[in-house]
Amino acid sequence: WGHALIENNRVATIERGISYPLVMIAGQKISGADGSMAGAIFIGYPFTDTQLTLFKAQWVPKFIDFAAYTKQGGVFASSFLNPNTRLLASYYFLPASRWIQQTQGIGFPEFVKLGSRSFLVQNIPFSGLGTSPGGLLIFFPYIPWITIALFTIIFSIIYVIGIRAYLASRGVPVFKRASLAYIKSNIGRIILFIFFTLSLAFFSTVFYGTENIQRAGQETPILYNSTLFLKPDADIFTAAVPHTITVTLSSGGEKINAVEFSLLFDPTAISVTAVDTTGSICSSSIFLNTAIDNKRGSVALACTTTPAGFQGENATVARLSMQPKRIGAYTLDFDMENTRVLASDGFGTDVLRAATGGNYQIRTPFDSSALPSVPVFSFSDPNSSAWYNKESIEISWDPTRAYDSYAYAFDDQPATVPDLKTSTQKNHLTLRDESSGVHWFHIAGIRGSALGPISHYKIMLDLEPPDQPTILLSSDTVKENEIVRLRAASRDATSGLQRFFYIRTNNNLFLPFTSPLSLSFPKAGSYTVTVRAYDNGGNFSETSRTIRVVKTPFFNAIVSSLQAAALGAFQRFGW
Repeated sequence: WGHALIENNRVATIERGISYPLVMIAGQKISGADGSMAGAIFIGYPFTDTQLTLFKAQWVPKFIDFAAYTKQGGVFASSFLNPNTRLLASYYFLPASRWIQQTQGIGFPEFVKLGSRSFLVQNIPFSGLGTSPGGLLIFFPYIPWITIALFTIIFSIIYVIGIRAYLASRGVPVFKRASLAYIKSNIGRIILFIFFTLSLAFFSTVFYGTENIQRAGQETPILYNSTLFLKPDADIFTAAVPHTITVTLSSGGEKINAVEFSLLFDPTAISVTAVDTTGSICSSSIFLNTAIDNKRGSVALACTTTPAGFQGENATVARLSMQPKRIGAYTLDFDMENTRVLASDGFGTDVLRAATGGNYQIRTPFDSSALPSVPVFSFSDPNSSAWYNKESIEISWDPTRAYDSYAYAFDDQPATVPDLKTSTQKNHLTLRDESSGVHWFHIAGIRGSALGPISHYKIMLDLEPPDQPTILLSSDTVKENEIVRLRAASRDATSGLQRFFYIRTNNNLFLPFTSPLSLSFPKAGSYTVTVRAYDNGGNFSETSRTIRVVKTPFFNAIVSSLQAAALGAFQRFGW
C-alpha cells in the first residue's frame, strides 16, 4: 500500500497483514514545504474476534454475525459467541471452497447450516489493491417458520397481482368493488383461490429454503487434520535487530495431545537464541523438550498439551527468537521426518496433514552504498518456500533515490541478468503466468547505464490438480458388516501430494486416511465412496465408486451372533 499512497497521495484499503491475517489500512502522504514527500502516516485496524464482536455490538442488531476470511487460510475470526458455531464456521469455509475463492462482486445470499443453526450468508469479497486478500461473510439467522410466513405473504401478493393482471387482460372486471351478494355467491371459489395461492407460496418457500440448505451443506465438506505453519511466513527484517517467528498449529477439528517439530535453517545466515513456550498450548508441567543446534542449523521442540487435549485454530506452539548474521535471504523449513502432531485418540495417530515453512529477507536499515540491492517481496506469493495456485502474481520492491528505473526479468532460471531494455520506473508489477513450476523474478536498479546488484525472488506455482485417484476395491458388492479393502493411488508431478488421502461415504464429512483402508457398512444399501487427493499447492481431484451392501441372510446372521457370543465367552473365562 506504500506505492499506492505515493501515486495517489492517500490510500484506504483492506490488505493481508503480517501480524494479522487481514488489516484495514488508511494512509496520508505528508508533504514538505517545497511540495516533496516528507513522510506518511498510516493507521491500521485488524480483523480479530474481539474487533468483529465490538463492530457487531455497535452497528448491527444482535442476531447478525460476521466472519472474516483470507484466500490462503479461510475463516480466521468471527463474532459468534457460541464457541461451537465459531469452530464450525472456521471448518466449513475452507480455502478450497468457492465461498473463499470468489474474487469479485457480491452474489446472492445462500443458505448454510452450521450445527443445529441455519443462516442466510452473504459473501463480500475485498478487492484489495492488487488481488483480493479475502473478505467478510455476513450471517443472518434463518428461522424456517418465520421465513416461510414472510415469503408466503410475499409470494401471495405476487400471485394475486399476477392472476388479477391475467384476468384483466382477458376482459374480466376484477378491479371493481365486489358486492356482498357476489361474495356470498362465490364464497367457494374465493376460499379455493386463497387456499391454492397460500399453498403454492408455502411449498415454494419450503422447497427453496430446504434445497438451498442441502446444497450449501454438501458443497464444502470439512477436512479434518492438523497443519503447522509459521507466523509470519514471509517478512523483511533489519540486520541489527533480533526478530521473532511463531510456530503455529491448527488442529483441523480434532483433539491433539502432542506436538513435535524440527526446523532447519542456514547457520551462516541466522542463529536461534531462544525458544519461548509462554502462553502456548504446550504444557511444561507434563513434558517439554527443546534443542537448539546453531552449528548444524536446527531447532526442535517436543511437548504435550493438557490431559484433555487441545482443539482449535491458529494456536501458538512456540516463539523462536532469531538473530541475523548477514544480509540476504534465509528460509525455515520443517524437517518432516521429525515433525508430527499426535491425536488424542488413545493410539497416538499422527494427524499432521501439512507443515509450511517460511522465507525471510535481512537488510540494513540504511544502505549507504552507491548501488544498493533492491529488496523484493510479493503479497500474492509471499513465501518462496510454499506453492501457490494462482496465475496472477503481485511483485513489489522498495524504491530508492539511488536509481532512476529498474530492470527486471521473469523466467524459470535462478540467476538471470535482467536486460536494460525491459525496465520500469514504478516499484510494483502485476505478472501473469499460466505454467506450473518454479519461476524466478529478477530485478536490479538502473543509474545511467549502470546496473546495480541483482535480487532474485523465487515463486513456485502449481496450477494443475493431481492425477485423478485410482480406487481398487476388494469387492463392490458385500454383505452387512463385511470388510471391504480399499487402495487409493495418485501422483502430482509439480508440488507433490499431501501426506493423506481423504474419503467420504455419500454426503458425509471427508476424513483423512492412508492407503490401504478397511471399511465396513452395518446397513444394507448403496454407498458412494469418494476419494480425494490434494497436492501441496492446494489443488485437488477426486474419484467415486459405488459399493452395494446386501442384507445378511437371517440364518447366517444368527450363526454369526452365536459365534461372536461363543468367542466372547472363551475370551472372558480364558477357555
